[in-house]
Amino acid sequence: MTRRVNSRRTGELDPRLAWLLMMLYPRTWRDRYGAEVLRLTRELIAAGETTPARAAVNLACAAVVERCRALGHAWRPAMAVAATALLALAASLYATGQAHRAAAASAASASAAPAPASLVRFLCSSRPSRSPPARSAG
Repeated sequence: MTRRVNSRRTGELDPRLAWLLMMLYPRTWRDRYGAEVLRLTRELIAAGETTPARAAVNLACAAVVERCRALGHAWRPAMAVAATALLALAASLYATGQAHRAAAASAASASAAPAPASLVRFLCSSRPSRSPPARSAG
């Protein structure tokens, strides 16, 4: 399975991710401010004032705040939403960190790894075969 290389610049917010992040906001907020926030976010990324990853995290955190605001005085559901969002963020950061550590460790061990089995078989089969030395019975 091959992965397509994205032809867009890496310094842009993925439109699918932007759409997903906007879906986190309440519908009334999204209808009123969504297009403007996305435009501003793209401008900030283009100007180099933020990165796409940081912008995505900021949009997600602001979505949690707006959802809590939309819940009004129902503080228990608001706290549940906030706690769930923070737990998900912490878990994703932990998983990402573990993945980076594992990738770095496998890259380091790959450079010191022995030759692949197919190469070893090739080298062993291309050598002229020698009979083992005869042992004396004495």
